[in-house]
Amino acid sequence: GVVVPVNTIKAQKDTLNDGLMKTGTALPWQEAAIAATASGTLQTVSFVLGSEVHKGSVIAQIDNRLLQLRLEAAQLQWQKLQKDYERYTTLLKGEATTEVNVRDIKFNLDNAENQVNQIKKQIADNQIKAPISGQIVEKKLEAGEYVNMGSVVGRVVDVSKLKIDVKVGEQDAYKIKKGQKATVTTDIYPGSSMNATVLFVSQEGDAAHNYQVQLE
Repeated sequence: GVVVPVNTIKAQKDTLNDGLMKTGTALPWQEAAIAATASGTLQTVSFVLGSEVHKGSVIAQIDNRLLQLRLEAAQLQWQKLQKDYERYTTLLKGEATTEVNVRDIKFNLDNAENQVNQIKKQIADNQIKAPISGQIVEKKLEAGEYVNMGSVVGRVVDVSKLKIDVKVGEQDAYKIKKGQKATVTTDIYPGSSMNATVLFVSQEGDAAHNYQVQLE
């Protein structure tokens, strides 16, 4: 993941009388893998390192050509059965056919419609979309490579705002409460400080009896 060192996280004096100061790490607000939702050959990969992407936008495409041919054939079959169903329904009104024939055609028509919808879903699944808005920080595959369902194509992070992870000792953990304010400084912006708020205080320590505190 992407991490930014944070030099000082200082609990403000109106919340903690002893002015607790700790070092922590700034992390992206969100981080997500870009994963394929189907198997096939990548036809296009329309992002590079540093690209800004929006949640839900198509950023890679698995080859759809065979599916498009299957869809065209399935749609032609559905159209034929739709006309047959309409014709046999009219014949039934004039008692020129049986209800069994009409039911059989309706059954086939429903199956054909399901087939069309299944192929459309497969075509939609061949579009690889950005899971979150943010910046591409990893690109693992290129156009022409084969992917399986679940293959990771890249990774995107949202750094529109940051969350800050801090480890504190057991005694300090009990002093910190959700909603408390803190001041953050970092070498990236020397001489300036940022306000933060405690989002989470772990109730369980690690092997070294340190507790996770997260701020935004």
